[in-house]
Amino acid sequence: MYDVIIIGSGPAGLSAAIYGQRACLNTLIFEKQPMSGGQILNTYEVDNYPGLPGLGGFELGMKLRAHADAMEAKFLQEDVLEVEKTAEGYRVVTNKERYETRTIVFATGAGHRKLGVPGEEELCGMGGNALLRA
Repeated sequence: MYDVIIIGSGPAGLSAAIYGQRACLNTLIFEKQPMSGGQILNTYEVDNYPGLPGLGGFELGMKLRAHADAMEAKFLQEDVLEVEKTAEGYRVVTNKERYETRTIVFATGAGHRKLGVPGEEELCGMGGNALLRA
């Protein structure tokens, strides 16, 4: 049984993994994509993250994942299909197996709604000054 299972490996999920590992909790992280980082990977520049001004989103995502890896967090690339309440906590059912945990952290992120306007794909993730750079 895991102490905590984290569903999602974007910035919130990776932060939860780091804190879980620091607290010596038996932590497992499920990630859907082959690369951790979530939406931040597609952000040109993250200028509002304290202490790391002007950092690219991809670089920030990689730094967060490297930190979680250094803390020896366990990652699995599986699709979570169901979460069931049990007497001891929760059962997480994936496309491969079932896992038991005392605690769940949902860090599944969000998705951007597309407008379908010309230039949207090329400028996506460029921030508020994208039109000035184009």
